[in-house]
Amino acid sequence: MIVYKDVISGDEVVSDALKITPVMEGGEEVPGLFEVDSAMVAVGGGDIDIGCGNAFGGAGDDEGADDATQKENNVSGPSSFAYTAMPFSSKGEFKSWVKDYVRNVRQALKGSGVAVEDIKKFMEEAPTFVKWLVDKYDDLEFFMSKSMNPDAGLIFSYYKEGAHCPTFVYVKSGYKVVKFLEHHHHHH
Repeated sequence: MIVYKDVISGDEVVSDALKITPVMEGGEEVPGLFEVDSAMVAVGGGDIDIGCGNAFGGAGDDEGADDATQKENNVSGPSSFAYTAMPFSSKGEFKSWVKDYVRNVRQALKGSGVAVEDIKKFMEEAPTFVKWLVDKYDDLEFFMSKSMNPDAGLIFSYYKEGAHCPTFVYVKSGYKVVKFLEHHHHHH
């Protein structure tokens, strides 16, 4: 199993237990990002996908779902990777955050001995994915990872056409890929 850890805070934000895919825009891959489609699951009930209704302002009537079952998002929920919503007050504020973040990641990568060409590639991709994020600002929600470290990366989410559950988006270079040989519980 592979877990993605924030290069600044060390927080685990997602694992390959979920299907990790490139971010696509108009049939083209957006460089420097990846995404994961989420689902609502019963807490402690294993991976039963029970759709996203009210939790995200979806369907008004909870189509006969048993409300005794506690549900949470299988990516952002408290027993998954425990994200905390962190809205921005304006697109301008987000834009300056994302520029600072790119600089912070570059520093973190330099400090952790990442190959110069990988850092160069990240800096070359940055304007493209920054533009994608800023252009999509109105459709995005923003989340901090578990430790709520203000310098660390944010996770972005949006809804795909017809989806009831959000898709979470990550800046690839902002995370270190950590392999676990045995089954790894990220709760403890």
